[in-house]
Amino acid sequence: MKKLFKLLLVLLITNYTSAEMYKFKEKGKEIKEIQVKLANLGYLPDLNGEYGIKTKFAVIAFQKVNKLKIDGIIGKETLNSLKNPAIPQAKFKKNEKHIEVDIKLQVLYIVENGLVKYIIPISSGKNNSTVKGQFKIYRFKKGWHKVIGKPWSGYMHNPIYFYRAYAIHGYKSVPNFPASHGCIRIPLCYSDFVFEYVKKNRIQYVYIY
Repeated sequence: MKKLFKLLLVLLITNYTSAEMYKFKEKGKEIKEIQVKLANLGYLPDLNGEYGIKTKFAVIAFQKVNKLKIDGIIGKETLNSLKNPAIPQAKFKKNEKHIEVDIKLQVLYIVENGLVKYIIPISSGKNNSTVKGQFKIYRFKKGWHKVIGKPWSGYMHNPIYFYRAYAIHGYKSVPNFPASHGCIRIPLCYSDFVFEYVKKNRIQYVYIY
């Protein structure tokens, strides 16, 4: 009888925990519902019911904007915030379409008609090396691009240049804190989307603050 009681207790705890927390690579109807909510808010998750890499970064961006613990896990706090989420406001409206980068929150906004349309997590320059201000995009480079000593050496994916050798670009490592040499890193899983969207919609200006 005691063994049966312990087994029932373990099953009860397991079911309660799974109902309150969703992690990377999990699948299910509940995850699909969360993905739809995130997409409707402007984040860019997968929409297949599987907690893949896009959904993880979408959750991270949501946690940044809502000032939650940033762990990429959909726990009770994140689920509660999804019921009454913070809605980020564009700070610059004089250009119909533009990009805003919030260094403090470590997120990038794509803005249209004065409203934030898409929200993407970023990693800016360590030691405050990312320049702030208004910049005009002057070059697009499709695919992987090698940089040599300007001001660093390495590879960038789909760089969108806005100031000297600085660019918004995809990168293999996008931690939840400033880690670049001054560029704006975005996750590789969003790199093609951002590059094509910005180029197709002729977005010209980047505001970094």
